[in-house]
Amino acid sequence: MKMFKNYLTLLEKADSFFSKVFNKNSSEMKCSEGCSKCCVDGITLLRVERDRILSHLKNRDEIPVKSQSGRCAFLSSEGRCKIYEVRPIVCRTWGIPILYSESDPSALSTNMNRNAVASGGSIVCCDLNFKEDFKKGSIGKDIIINGDRILEMLIAVNALYCSKLSVDPAKRFPLRNII
Repeated sequence: MKMFKNYLTLLEKADSFFSKVFNKNSSEMKCSEGCSKCCVDGITLLRVERDRILSHLKNRDEIPVKSQSGRCAFLSSEGRCKIYEVRPIVCRTWGIPILYSESDPSALSTNMNRNAVASGGSIVCCDLNFKEDFKKGSIGKDIIINGDRILEMLIAVNALYCSKLSVDPAKRFPLRNII
């Protein structure tokens, strides 16, 4: 786990922020065990994320079987995550409002609430959560996580991890293919 120290620190911060938002706004959030609306196919990982999942799977007797097309490869038939304890950061932050500077709405999923911001970016969120706040355009700043900043930190953590392994930090790995 020493190789993953920086990554685990980043995950702890993301989990802590998500928990804080969820605990203060549980009536506005539909995230719960068994809800798998956001568990979609097509997610790619950086090496540090992939290697942590592989390390976890190596120590398990049961190897997850790929789910149906269009769904996350690690989603059980009951709608539960088979790798919940080692899920990637995108899975840990989805559900709360996320600020992205991305101004091209076609680059973002259609299954989300979305508000434009003055900087040209978007605040996005699962379309099951904070519905009224998005309709009114009144998302509180204290519940928004900066998606660009999280990604920057993940890229930096991955670059450090990859430098220790002497591998390309830019390579991405489809989550579906790591089983």
